[in-house]
Amino acid sequence: MHSERTTAARNRARTELRIQKAVEQLLVRQGFPGLGINAIARAARVDKVLIYRYFGDIEGLLRAVAGNRPLWPSHEDILKRVRLPAGSRNSGALTTARLAAIAEAELDLLTEDPLMLAVLAWSLSKSSPLTRAQLAARDRERRMLFRNPAVGTRPQGRGAPKNGQSPAPYKTVADGLILEILQARAARRAFPAPRARTIAKLIETMSGR
Repeated sequence: MHSERTTAARNRARTELRIQKAVEQLLVRQGFPGLGINAIARAARVDKVLIYRYFGDIEGLLRAVAGNRPLWPSHEDILKRVRLPAGSRNSGALTTARLAAIAEAELDLLTEDPLMLAVLAWSLSKSSPLTRAQLAARDRERRMLFRNPAVGTRPQGRGAPKNGQSPAPYKTVADGLILEILQARAARRAFPAPRARTIAKLIETMSGR
């Protein structure tokens, strides 16, 4: 009896994973308009009754996907990818060059992950458990990023951002570039993630320098 229960649990776990993978594949290939219970069941090769049994409804399924899959680049991965320009490596200040290098790394990691981009595109038109989880992950990872001493010390005084908050120019420029990438993707236009030098100029413009 115990062996039968163990086998049944393993079979269910495999089926749940297959259903979640089907959601990811449909989002990447067709976007959110192609996401429905029937389409998911066909892609996962299961009876749709199992989706309701295991997840309750599509909202529950999307919550499960959000809980099992990174939806935003981690602050650790961003820091590993950061390429600081010459002359800023020994500086402890959170300079424009450092901000630009961080933004470049974050954008590169996003554009390398088709599912992250698909969920971002979905967030432009509709809220869902996936899009809400992604926005929460973005804010969490950026807080962790800018709390890390390796990023650099921040300016102090009135009007300076609190520890863990993204500097306003960073958030404005990075999120604006993400929107441009999504718009180009929707129009099937090439729009490579901008390099640090271009990003630095945008940050300086936003900072009024």
